[in-house]
This record gives sequence, C-alpha cells and structure tokens, in this order.
Amino acid sequence: MQLRRDRLTYVFLIIIFCITILFYQYHYASNQSSQTVQSISKIIKNEKFRILSNEYSTIWFQEHCFQIKDSHKLVVDNIPKYLNKARLSTNQICQDFVKKFDALFRLEEIHSSLKLSSIYLKKINQYFNNDATLVEQIKNQRIIKIYNRHTHEEMLYNYMRSQRPQTKSEQSAES
Repeated sequence: MQLRRDRLTYVFLIIIFCITILFYQYHYASNQSSQTVQSISKIIKNEKFRILSNEYSTIWFQEHCFQIKDSHKLVVDNIPKYLNKARLSTNQICQDFVKKFDALFRLEEIHSSLKLSSIYLKKINQYFNNDATLVEQIKNQRIIKIYNRHTHEEMLYNYMRSQRPQTKSEQSAES
C-alpha cells in the first residue's frame, strides 16, 4: 500500500513539473513577441537607419548615385568607384545611402604584387593560354574586402578568381 502511494505521489509531482514548464514556455513566448514589436518600433524611430520608401529603386540608385549607364551592370569589382561617386553626388539620398553603408560596412581595397617563380610562371601561362594581360593582372592583384561591422563577417573579392578557367564539371554545376 505504501509503495502504491509513493508511485502516485511521484506521478503527480511529474505532472505538476511538466505543467509548470509549459506555463514558463508560454510566458516566455508571449514576452518575446512583444519585445520584437518594441525593437522594430525603435529601429523605425532611429533616424540613422530610417526606412526609405520604394520610390528609389535599384535603377534610380544606378543612374543618380553610381552614374551607371543602362548598358552596364553592377559589378562587385567597381563597388569602391560606385561609393566614391555617391559620396561626391549633390543628391542627399545618395549621401544618406553612403552614410548607411559606412555605418554597416567597412570597405578596403588591397593592392598586392606577387613574385612568381619561373616554374610557376610556366604553369600560369599554360593555365591562361599565354594571355599576357591576365598574367600581368596576376602579378598585380587587387582585392576588395567588405567587413560587416555588426555581424563581424567578412567578404573578400578577387577579380582574378573569376577569370580562372573552369573545368566542364564546374561550369555545369553553376548553370
């Protein structure tokens, strides 16, 4: 009889424990949703990151801030040029864009020169079909580094990597 009463007591305590955990989870979930709404309203009120209306499209920024002609496309290689053009623009929207970009990211252009051994130079010439301009670009490389100040992520872009010949399996995987 005593053993039976102990089992019932344990089962009852486990049920109460589970119900308590469920109440805590419900309470936590309801507080999270109200905090999210409050944080969004704080972001909207923050003038530095105010949300622009959709009247300024990507094409508008290309024409007015970056001064890109219709026939040209945006390329990562030219990001420093685009930002400099937007900085020099008299348009306030363009200057606001650059301020926001600078608040979120740090952009660096790194120029480096490589000294190639004669053996490696032969391989590179074979790799690029003896194209002298590509070999010269390999010797003097330009790397664009974009660092996200808030997530601490970093992106490196090397134009020469996009110029390397690809095998048929690499080409088919990308298409």
